[in-house]
Amino acid sequence: MRESASRPSPRRQPAPLPPAPSARRPLDVLVEIPTPLGLALWRALADAALWADAGPGAALFRAPGAEAWGTDDPDVGGALWSLSLVRRLPWRESAPELAAGAARIAEWAEQQGHKETAAQFAHLAARLEPGAAAYATTAGRLHRRLGDAVRAQLWLRRAVRLARTGGREIDFAIAHLAWGNLDHDAGRFLHAEHHFCKGYRAALRAGRRSLAGAAQHDLLGVKIHTQRFDEAWEHAWRAVEMYAAHHPRFPLLGHDIA
Repeated sequence: MRESASRPSPRRQPAPLPPAPSARRPLDVLVEIPTPLGLALWRALADAALWADAGPGAALFRAPGAEAWGTDDPDVGGALWSLSLVRRLPWRESAPELAAGAARIAEWAEQQGHKETAAQFAHLAARLEPGAAAYATTAGRLHRRLGDAVRAQLWLRRAVRLARTGGREIDFAIAHLAWGNLDHDAGRFLHAEHHFCKGYRAALRAGRRSLAGAAQHDLLGVKIHTQRFDEAWEHAWRAVEMYAAHHPRFPLLGHDIA
């Protein structure tokens, strides 16, 4: 599958920000984590989202008597402290640190299996840093895990455009691989193949052989599902050559080849 020789102009605007989750969804954090920690996370999520919408008017969050969120949990306490910056720093100075805190909570929630919490904090991080392709990709990937394919595709389309216009080949590759997996889930195998090929070439340009190997592994899955078994073997051996021996997907590759 050939990649078009002409690329969109670097001035092309990124895809619009996906809409915020419905009013019901922040409450799902409490359903998923019905503990004092869940309450602290829910409050941080709700307040930080309002802060992001308020823009420069967010100075109201620093009104006298405002309290920072707190928790003794060692895994997320520092990230929650970062989110409390809405009450202490000017709006423009706070956004990057707030986004980093939200991203750390999303990573923790994913590790704990809290899919809703992970997706919502990833969404928050990507809204707070709207020019960060990596945050947009994470938001798309975690919404895919949540089963929200529409919002996942919106975030991944934005991530691809941001990475392309910023000349960030690694982010471009990772975003395309994530988008390809979304299309693979839906049975859109030709679309998935297109994204995996884009991701593969970008990974090679960036010198990331293991990432290129992951793209070959993903292409193996497409060829198996479309019964192109001769081509599947080619992708399998390329993946074997490119994966580092300690790559977390290497055992899965052995299973797929078998």
